Amino acid sequence: MQASSGLTAFTAALIHLRKRIPALMENRWWEEGDGNVRWLNRYAQPLSTDEWQNGPKQLQILLSDRFLIAINATLEVTEIVLPAGEWHAIPPFAGEDNPVITAVWQGPAHGLCVFQR
Repeated sequence: MQASSGLTAFTAALIHLRKRIPALMENRWWEEGDGNVRWLNRYAQPLSTDEWQNGPKQLQILLSDRFLIAINATLEVTEIVLPAGEWHAIPPFAGEDNPVITAVWQGPAHGLCVFQR
């Protein structure tokens, strides 16, 4: 079976992205308070105990304080409030028109985006 060139390019871009994010290159699991990861809800607030136990449908993972993974696991477009700062989507998630987003990401259904500030 021959691989799709689009899938190959996307996979290569993900590998390149992983190499750019220090928190994803370490050979150990993240520790609370080590500065590598912060788990946030859709309002850019730390996950509550209830959210941890019930599994949030929207989630943000702040890595190395510069990269943000925003996830919308719902069936509809959802507004996700980004942490303070100027964020822009990075390849392979960036489109041709890649504006700086300062407040809210319109997360598509079952969507994911990686941002950098």
